[in-house]
Amino acid sequence: MKKSLNLAVASAAVCMSVNTGLSAQNYINSNGELMLYGVIGDWWDGNDALSVVSQLEHANPNGDLHVRIHSEGGNFLDGLAIYNALKQSDRRVVVTIDGMALSMATIIALAGDEIRMPRNAFQFLHLALSEVAGNSNDLRAAAETLEQFSNQAASIYAASSNLSEQEALELMEKETWLNAEQCLEHGLIHTILDPVEAVAHHMDFGDRELPKGVAAMLQLPVTAAPAAQNEDDEDGEPPVKPAQMNAGPAKPKPNLQETQPEPNAGPETATMQAEGARLERLRQSE
Repeated sequence: MKKSLNLAVASAAVCMSVNTGLSAQNYINSNGELMLYGVIGDWWDGNDALSVVSQLEHANPNGDLHVRIHSEGGNFLDGLAIYNALKQSDRRVVVTIDGMALSMATIIALAGDEIRMPRNAFQFLHLALSEVAGNSNDLRAAAETLEQFSNQAASIYAASSNLSEQEALELMEKETWLNAEQCLEHGLIHTILDPVEAVAHHMDFGDRELPKGVAAMLQLPVTAAPAAQNEDDEDGEPPVKPAQMNAGPAKPKPNLQETQPEPNAGPETATMQAEGARLERLRQSE
């Protein structure tokens, strides 16, 4: 019997239980930094909430928790679980966006007490999306759920940046690409790094396949991988994908809107943002 489409939209992808020895531990580099490279919620990438959250304390347990992100986004609810785990950590969280933080990855990045981004990196904001099949009631229910997800994302942006909820929603609706300077202006990051400083780390993938996040960098825009076939769909109806926040097809003319809303961050965050802006102005004047 077909399960409720509304429930399917609201549910996160179920993590596979097969023991293959792969987890977020594979992404802790030699410097003790947690690497979130690839699709958020993807079990194969080790970026599902269970793998990431269970391994957080193994990443440099005696100092700051460093998280490096290069991700096109992914499952909304898995991303929230990772975001909440980072926000609730007793340690100071330092996030570095190595190349891109798109969609749900932008939310996870905001869990950092300090957020850094190289000058040549990008962020991408858009509304929550999913592929849904069903009757008119199913589609209306799915739309309502997706609106809740988008509003929740806008609330997180507003709480951690200079954007209001309405301004965040406007950027999401326009599917907006932001460079490092724009992210600094909006308060989405605190510091702009030079590229050579941002990539000074080592990752050994051994015999593993190239992570999806790295492959996506070579061919943007990307879309979510198809959801696994639900064994309960015995009536042959199209499967329903879980709600996603990942980079979909870009608009022909991406909007790079710049606004200057009043900041609402705390004193320490505001100080870092001001210092980052000062250094950027100094660099441009040289």
